[in-house]
Amino acid sequence: MKNSSYSKEILRKKIQSIRNKITPSYQNHCAQLLPNSVTGHLLSILTHAKTIASYVPFKNELNTLTTLYNFTKTIYLPVTFDSSLVFFKWNVGEALVKNQFGIYEPGKKISGRKITISNLDVIFIPLIAIDCLGNRVGSGYGYYDRALAGNTASTITVGCCYDWQVLPAKVIAPEKHDVPLDMILTPTVAITINDQILKKVGSLIHR
Repeated sequence: MKNSSYSKEILRKKIQSIRNKITPSYQNHCAQLLPNSVTGHLLSILTHAKTIASYVPFKNELNTLTTLYNFTKTIYLPVTFDSSLVFFKWNVGEALVKNQFGIYEPGKKISGRKITISNLDVIFIPLIAIDCLGNRVGSGYGYYDRALAGNTASTITVGCCYDWQVLPAKVIAPEKHDVPLDMILTPTVAITINDQILKKVGSLIHR
């Protein structure tokens, strides 16, 4: 277990150093390409989903928000509470505030907008790296790991990143607390990992 943590730290530092160097024009270009990747299962998911969660990009993360605006004007965004991550409804154009990490999020004083992760139809998750089995390397703070630990089988999880952040199987050694994601979304492709995704899509369509 110690070795896998060490290997994750190496991957985190190496890939983050690459991502730190990408230009705004590259980031914008990838965001513009992203709608072309919303096909197949993912298109069905977004067409029928009622509660969609994503994130405000930080440190050159892939920007999914513009793409999601095509499907909904109401998005649930993560808010940090101590060591926990919760999601609040956010309407396009509403003001955001910086948290302790410098990440923009909805204000914590907004009442009546909190949602449990089990009530989200789909959640788009930022990451540092992911393999083709759905094992991810995050920022290292464990917020998403703790949030996903309470996930139900019905919530669809989509890891979002640039194509070069997707790694071969077994490069990332999963740890006990890791929860594999259902799908991967990049500027050029949407990859289905979980072979049970059809059941999840079916539940959205026929509910």
